[in-house]
Amino acid sequence: MLASRIHQELPEIEVVASLSWFESSRVARGEWDILVSTIPLPLPSSEYIVVSPLLPPEAVAALKAFMARRRAGLGKPAPESRDTPSPGGLVDLRAMSDQLAAAIGLLERFRMLRAEAGAATAQDWAGFLAALVGQLEGAGLLRDAGLALRDLELRSRDGGMALPGGSILFLHARTGGVDLPTLSLHVLASPPRGSPRPAEQPPARAIVMLAPPGLPRAGMDILNEISNSFLDEGTLAGLASGDETEIRDHYSRHLDRFARAAPGQGD
Repeated sequence: MLASRIHQELPEIEVVASLSWFESSRVARGEWDILVSTIPLPLPSSEYIVVSPLLPPEAVAALKAFMARRRAGLGKPAPESRDTPSPGGLVDLRAMSDQLAAAIGLLERFRMLRAEAGAATAQDWAGFLAALVGQLEGAGLLRDAGLALRDLELRSRDGGMALPGGSILFLHARTGGVDLPTLSLHVLASPPRGSPRPAEQPPARAIVMLAPPGLPRAGMDILNEISNSFLDEGTLAGLASGDETEIRDHYSRHLDRFARAAPGQGD
């Protein structure tokens, strides 16, 4: 999501890699000019800047100032020599194959779920989450509904994230309640009452993304790309009005392009 916002607000920045907290301290300094993070990192504070993943105007201004200080203080660092060449070839082909397989599996499991007739009464936040998990269980997407609900409650204490426009709520969690990553779109009979994060526009739909612990890199790449897509106006319009087939077709095209372009990025 942050990479997508940087591309929109600061197109002069080329995002060369997206790294985990652990990976950030192991990448050679010569491979990047600036490091932008959403969380504190195990690095000197002068080496990076922390911003919100939504990159609001004040974060854009802070990032521009940080870039100016880096240019004034250090100039552009000389790239470090590499011990091994970029793999390319068969390695890239395997990476693309892994990502395509992860995308196909996720889209085959994608479901659009509607509230049952007579469920129009607004629920409190706990009841709202329980209803979403109940729908997932009914669709056969969960291994342990109780564990999935617990982890979703823990991860969603802040009320989840209202996507741009406010009509769609995004909830996600890592949980042992699923064996495989799941993506579902829930059409709500009514918005939840007493949400920890009240929205100006009550959500009409909710996206739920669940992933098991220890998901392979290819699977995480696909989930991250889907999260990035929530900043695209065309994708949001489709999620707000489309049916299951239309949304699956949209993401089939989107993730195919992503997988074919992804191998070798950041090398």
